[in-house]
Formats: sequence, structure tokens, C-alpha cells
Amino acid sequence: MNNRRARTVLALLSCCFCLSLAQQPGRFNIVLQNAGISSMHTAVTHYGNVIFLDRTNIGPSAINLVGNCRDNPADMMTTHDCTAHSVIYDPSSNTVRPVFIYSDTWCSSGQFLPNGTLMQTGGSADGGSIIRYFTPCSSGSWCNWMESSTNLQSSRWYASNQILPDGRIIVVGGRGVYNYEFQPTGGQFYLQVPQGYGRLPG
Repeated sequence: MNNRRARTVLALLSCCFCLSLAQQPGRFNIVLQNAGISSMHTAVTHYGNVIFLDRTNIGPSAINLVGNCRDNPADMMTTHDCTAHSVIYDPSSNTVRPVFIYSDTWCSSGQFLPNGTLMQTGGSADGGSIIRYFTPCSSGSWCNWMESSTNLQSSRWYASNQILPDGRIIVVGGRGVYNYEFQPTGGQFYLQVPQGYGRLPG
């Protein structure tokens, strides 16, 4: 009888201990006081480092592009800009490195490709039809955003990107854009969404 009672008490104590652990709140820690930009998009790469992406058309950021200025006459705010609008954060060293990006990514959308490259499409103003690629590199290596020589078939602001089983990306819609396209295109032109389907009144 005492043995049975002891096992019951031990089982109840174990349950109480497990419940108390399950109810412990999570917590956030600030690991970096200032990344130099205000991140609009953030993605963790397969190397474990983190790419931050901000818009380019709001003026200078708080982190310099070392020896590499962005001269973009189509930029709405700063045509000559020597500050970064993308950074890569390395958690192992708790440091950021500026990353060069040319066109405006405001309201762009992105998706990782099967090889780990981040494809970012569209944006605002000069970036609306741009396709950008960021191929992550390991700590201590140097990698930057690259813009494709081909553009999206429609300028897209707030589109949606999704990877398909064959590794292509479907890019759907965007503000005032009622079609979709594939990247790479595979020779297909954009496809119109059926009239009235998925549109909000007004």
C-alpha cells in the first residue's frame, strides 16, 4: 500500500513539474542594438545568417556601403547614395555587413529557390518589374544582391511568390495586377486571372 501511494505521489509531482515547465513564458533578447537599416523583409539563410532588406527610396540608412555607392537616377529620394539598404547578420559573431542592392524593394515579395538563393521580385517605382537574387555565402565571404537581366512581365507591388514542385516560382498578382507569371518563364507569358475572380468591389 505504501509503495503504491509513493508511486502515485511521485507521478503527481512529475505531472506538476511538467505543467510548470510548460507554462514558463518565452522571452526575447536584443542581440544587436542597431543593424543600420529598418528591416522590411528578413530571411534566415541555409548558412544560418540572416538577410535584412529595406527600401531604397527613403534616404540614407545608418550603415555605410564601404567603397561602393549606389548611383540610380530613377530613385525617388537619393540618386547618389553611399549607404546600405540591405545587411546580412551573422549570429556567430553578432555582426552585420552591408549588402549592395540597386533598385527599390518597397512592397516587393520573395521566395527561396531550391538551391537556397533568395529571389525577390517587384517593388516600388524603379523596382516594380525587377527580379533580384541573393545567393547566400558563408561567414567571412562576400555576397551581394544581383539584378536579373530580364524583368517581370508585369510591374508588381505587393505580389505573392510561391515555389512550385518543379522549382519554378509562380508570381501572383500585386496591387492592381490581375495576372500571374512564372520565373523562370519557360517561354510562358503572363496569364490573366479570369474576369471578376478574386477582385474586391470598387
